[in-house]
Amino acid sequence: MFGKKEFTVKYTPAALILEAASAGLVVAILLLAADLYPGAPGAVPRHFSAGGAIDGWGERQAALIMPVLAVYLYLVLTGFGVIARRIPARGSGSQAGSGSWSPAGRSGSQAGSGSGAGGALPVVLMAVLCIKVVLLAYALPYTHSVMLAQALPAWASLILPAGIGLTAALGFLVVRKNYSAAGAFSQEKEGGR
Repeated sequence: MFGKKEFTVKYTPAALILEAASAGLVVAILLLAADLYPGAPGAVPRHFSAGGAIDGWGERQAALIMPVLAVYLYLVLTGFGVIARRIPARGSGSQAGSGSWSPAGRSGSQAGSGSGAGGALPVVLMAVLCIKVVLLAYALPYTHSVMLAQALPAWASLILPAGIGLTAALGFLVVRKNYSAAGAFSQEKEGGR
């Protein structure tokens, strides 16, 4: 029979910073929308070209789409992160629910520091956090431009590529930390391995 025990993937300082940043961005988007919506024109931009120029118009109510989407995105991705951090550990014998499963598939004293779920889960969670922050960071100038019926600022087009770089860099650091803790990067010559 398989043993089952719950364990959690701990929040790292980087994850806490990203969570705080995403919450701050949602609040900023909502405050910006509340401030600018009363003065928004009757026709507002609903789409921008890759260069930031307005290439589609909609009614004034369309200006509320991005703030609503920002809240929805924040709630869904935060909910995913909370649920994914509490997963059941399955296994048998000494590995069952030990909480020290590692990327290299070892447990117990061979697993190094027992860094939580190991494997891909911390990387996926960090990627979801980064994606959440990047999309919300893009929604802020988008909301501003829609409410004022202006073209997107040139710097807004840099948010998405910068976010992809941030996601890749943080993902690499999480993988490196987990595999180092599991001893996967060290040479294993002990005991005939």
